[in-house]
Amino acid sequence: MKLTEKCKDEFENWLNLQDVAPYTIMFWNIPETVQNAYIIEWFDSVGIYISIIKTKDLCQFFLEDDFKNYHQRVNHFNSRPEATAKAIEKANEIFNLKN
Repeated sequence: MKLTEKCKDEFENWLNLQDVAPYTIMFWNIPETVQNAYIIEWFDSVGIYISIIKTKDLCQFFLEDDFKNYHQRVNHFNSRPEATAKAIEKANEIFNLKN
């Protein structure tokens, strides 16, 4: 799962304004790492902040919003990409619940 419902619609509207790709469909065909960078940037623009914390052996993510509500996940992941994917999934849920 990447983005769903209202979150996906709002992200794609924002993406079209960024002049990243003439067609949104092209965006979903670029490397996932690049997609994630744009998705995280968009979440920043709507007040949901994703932080990935990397330690020697594990990763975890933290989510915070403009109201200083913390959506901390204490789960530990084996890699940064795994933690990033789960953080985006949780941020997607938070956005869809608020909007």
